[in-house]
Amino acid sequence: MKNNKKAFTLTELLVALGIVGAIAALSIPSLMNSINKKIYATQLKSFVGSVQQLAVDQMLTNKTKDLELTDFKSTGILTAGGFDVAKSCTAAASTDCLKTTAYKTIDDPSNANKYRVTYDSVKLKNGAVVMYRYYASGTKINAGTPKEDYSIGEFLIDLNGDEAPNIYGRDFFSFYISKRGVIIPEPGFIDVKNKTFEVNDASKAECTAGNYSYCFGLVMNNGWVMDY
Repeated sequence: MKNNKKAFTLTELLVALGIVGAIAALSIPSLMNSINKKIYATQLKSFVGSVQQLAVDQMLTNKTKDLELTDFKSTGILTAGGFDVAKSCTAAASTDCLKTTAYKTIDDPSNANKYRVTYDSVKLKNGAVVMYRYYASGTKINAGTPKEDYSIGEFLIDLNGDEAPNIYGRDFFSFYISKRGVIIPEPGFIDVKNKTFEVNDASKAECTAGNYSYCFGLVMNNGWVMDY
């Protein structure tokens, strides 16, 4: 009796492995990029939740609805107990917390923009670096904004400190917080009453060109999904 069973030749196996390898080489970078964006968005959401909880705690502790009457009135909010701080740095010695000064943009990853940290900052135990800028007189969000909705300060965060990718809108973001604790993506594009952010081609272009506060608005408005 003859054995009529056929098997793959070594050449066929090598060709198949080559095809699988080529497909993997093309798909893995895209898959990793997607995974990283989900991680960054989740970290950003978690940090914002910490800020919001800190605002609530401060208002309850100080028996007020105005963050102007709490530790949010200074950069002391960074060490007020709301964050898991590993190191504190003054503006004069800010590079002790964040040495990175060259950030890229999404549109042009080869273009390194110089960012000079000029605020007091803290390095968290998870590696993130957080900065805070207090606005003593408050800042209007848009025309007709009531005083309780003025921005009291701005948070800036690098989600993984000096680690890559160091790209505006990927691991570096900023957002504002109002006197009554509302998170504000960008002063020019916010309806404070309804907590909505206007997403349009202009805001997306601002983000990918390097305006990290617009990037924050896009992520927040999209249910904490980074789709750009």
